[in-house]
Amino acid sequence: MTNKFIDIKGRRRKFVTTLRRIFWDRRIATVGLTFIFIVTLFAVLPNIFATKDPIQVELRDYLQPPSGEYKMGTDYLGRDIYSRVVYGSRVTLIVATTSVVLSAFGGITLGLISGYYRGAFDRLVLTFVDVGMAIPTLFLAILVIAVLGKGLPKLIIAIAIAGLPRYISLVRPQVISLYDVDYVVAGRALGASSIWVMLRHVVPSLLSSIIVLTSNRVAQAILTESSLNFLGLGISPPDPTWGNMIAEGRTYLSSAPWFPLFPGFFIMITVLGFNLIGDGLRDALDPKLIHERK
Repeated sequence: MTNKFIDIKGRRRKFVTTLRRIFWDRRIATVGLTFIFIVTLFAVLPNIFATKDPIQVELRDYLQPPSGEYKMGTDYLGRDIYSRVVYGSRVTLIVATTSVVLSAFGGITLGLISGYYRGAFDRLVLTFVDVGMAIPTLFLAILVIAVLGKGLPKLIIAIAIAGLPRYISLVRPQVISLYDVDYVVAGRALGASSIWVMLRHVVPSLLSSIIVLTSNRVAQAILTESSLNFLGLGISPPDPTWGNMIAEGRTYLSSAPWFPLFPGFFIMITVLGFNLIGDGLRDALDPKLIHERK
């Protein structure tokens, strides 16, 4: 019981030390966390932060500049851009996080199986990875949407499939390199199942790389989601998304620049926030960088 308590206490201390490396030693990661915190508040509590109905049309107030009543102005139908940005953050974060979770689960599973068992399945997975890495993420997502159709669930699936090759290409080579390591061989020799060996020995050694990749993939998923909505292949109007707001406002860039610029700004700070957090995670979890600091 005492040893278990000491082990839990040691893990807690290690976790706190890691957080300090990420958000204290590297202050720029704290800036990224602040950006994400603000956008997450908008997404979780849109009814509190939004001042108007995001789809309410007020034609007499069309293309109003930012003012006390309309913090970010109005669009060509008189809808409040600030409220639409707030509600649009919910769609963006739901699509980005859900698609990346699906990508991570599917890619890690396929990478583990193909790297551990090899054979015909491994060759098939390698072919998929080669094709997926050769095609830009946005174009691959467009191909999937062309097959599945439009809509929120299909948008999530399209972005998830487009992200699979990155996880497979990260996991598979490391599984192969760990296949003949002593502790993995010992686990197999003691009769442990393949699943137990992979979950107990292989996955923990990949965890830091997976965490860093995931933070960067969320940023990429946000850009992909916004681009697909901009092209009209995502969520159909009048539901607000940052991408379709920019698409609607591009023709008003000279006469009403606030219309496309505010959703574009939020896309920028959200992507930047996840990238800054990813940089902080990389610096905190990379053994080479930790050794250099010491």
